[in-house]
Amino acid sequence: MNKVLSGKVAVVTGGANGIGLACVKGLAESGCQVAIADLDAEAAERMGDEISQQTGNRIVPFAIDVSDSKQCREMIQQVQDQLDGLDILINCAGGSLDKKPILELAESTWHRTLDINLHGTYYCSRAFARAVIEQQGEGAIVNISSIFATRNAPGLAAYCVSKAAVSQLTRAMALEMAQHGIRVNAVGPSHVETGRMTKKIEEGIVDVETVVGHVPMNRMARSEEVADLVLFLCSDRASFITGQTVVIDGGYTIE
Repeated sequence: MNKVLSGKVAVVTGGANGIGLACVKGLAESGCQVAIADLDAEAAERMGDEISQQTGNRIVPFAIDVSDSKQCREMIQQVQDQLDGLDILINCAGGSLDKKPILELAESTWHRTLDINLHGTYYCSRAFARAVIEQQGEGAIVNISSIFATRNAPGLAAYCVSKAAVSQLTRAMALEMAQHGIRVNAVGPSHVETGRMTKKIEEGIVDVETVVGHVPMNRMARSEEVADLVLFLCSDRASFITGQTVVIDGGYTIE
């Protein structure tokens, strides 16, 4: 994105790894100050220091469980205070906690999946929107949804439901926040090459050949490719785009 985002203040939840980390790197390289909000405090601090040294931009780590609304509110307030502003929120925290059929899925896993993927997105977005409105500025929110917001897969009911809800929340917030100058969009990736994905492949949870077989481009997405789309939606180049879930899947959902 070159320096099109230069001078902005951004928050990335789940920013210490995977897509979130790629977003943090892209934002910092574009001239943003960035808050890495992650459950893994040590990783957030380590990656923040590394990216700050590489780019010269300020990266501030925050330890947070996004399923706790109080922590989300406090984190947003601290970012605003420490970085003197707030422009961008990227909700990356989340994922699939367990792959099991509905009849075998623990209720605790069902609730925890929705707590992180959906409620965490809602809590952070609401706190961000309130802060931006209070500072009388404009803002951009990008949520990480999934192609499985509209498709399904055995053993992934909780994940699919949560991502479908994220896409609907994106539309609802976009409708209500437009009058306040806040755009809200989502990105829907297919399978992405991340450390978490590598672990699932090694554990036999994901079969690479099966996944790639559904993709006309014959590969998974790279985190940086997803981050590039996210950063575009955060920028003024997407100034008339809101309420959309943009799929990035190498053609997976063409069928």
